Amino acid sequence: MSQNSLGIIGCGSMGEEICTFVNSGKIKNAQLVCVFDQDEVRLQKFSEKFSENIIATNSIDEFLAIEKINLVVECASPLAVKKYGELILKSNKSFLAMSSGAFNDLNLLRSLENIAILRSLKILIPSGAIGGIDAIKAIQNQIEKVSITTTKPPQALMGAPGFKQFENEIFHNSKVIFSGNAQQAIEMFPANVNVSTTLSLSAIGTKKTQVKIICDPNAKRNKHEVCISGSFGELNFSMDLQPNQRNPKTSSLAIFSVIETIRQFCNPNISLGT
Repeated sequence: MSQNSLGIIGCGSMGEEICTFVNSGKIKNAQLVCVFDQDEVRLQKFSEKFSENIIATNSIDEFLAIEKINLVVECASPLAVKKYGELILKSNKSFLAMSSGAFNDLNLLRSLENIAILRSLKILIPSGAIGGIDAIKAIQNQIEKVSITTTKPPQALMGAPGFKQFENEIFHNSKVIFSGNAQQAIEMFPANVNVSTTLSLSAIGTKKTQVKIICDPNAKRNKHEVCISGSFGELNFSMDLQPNQRNPKTSSLAIFSVIETIRQFCNPNISLGT
C-alpha cells in the first residue's frame, strides 16, 4: 500500500498533538510532510520540536504547491475551513476538516462537495466529541426531533462571543447560558460546540437541531447529552469526556477521532481492531 503524505493546517495545541501522533509512525502509511500556520511564533516553536524534514511555513501557496501531499488536515478554526477549503481541493488534495462548525454554512459544504466529486477527492468530517454517528445516519430519514445539551466549566467557554456577557460573573451553580438551534450555537460558541454541527449534519440539519449550553463551575469534564426521536423510536446517549489538557475548549475524544479518521483514510482496507 502506498504511503500517504499529510499536510496540517494549524500547529496550536490540537495541531501539535496530531502532528506528534502522525510523526510517531503509529499510523500505517502516513507521513507528515508540511505544517502551515499564519502565526510565526507557533511555527518557530513547532520547528524546534519536530524534525527538520517537516516543512513549516506561513505561506499557503508554498503549502499547497507540495504536490505529494494528498490529505490536508485542518486543526485551526472554522474560518480556516472557509478560507482554504476550496484552495485545498483545487490543488488536488483531500480535505479533513476538524472544525465542522464551518459547515453550518450549507452552501459552503455543497460547493466543496461539488469540487471534490469532480476531482475524485474526499471531504472528511470526523465524529469529534460525539459517538453514535453510524446509528444516527442509519435512521436519518426517520428522525423527527434532535437535541443536544452540552455542559462545560467556565474556563472551557472563555473567549466565546456567546460567553462574553458572563466572563466577569462568578458561577456558584450551573446555569443555562444558551438555548437555540445548532446554527446559532456555532456562531456564538465557534470553538466549543462543533459537536452540535456534526450531529446536525448526520441528522436533520442545523436549524432543526436544538442546542442547550450549560455552564457548571463544578464540572470537571465536558458532557454532551443527545436525545433523538422519530418513527424508529428513541435514541438517548451521553458522553462525559475529559477535556484536552492543553485546550479545555475541546474534549480529548475530538483529537482521537481526527487520528482515527486519518488512519481510515490511509488504510481503507484495514478494518477496526487490526
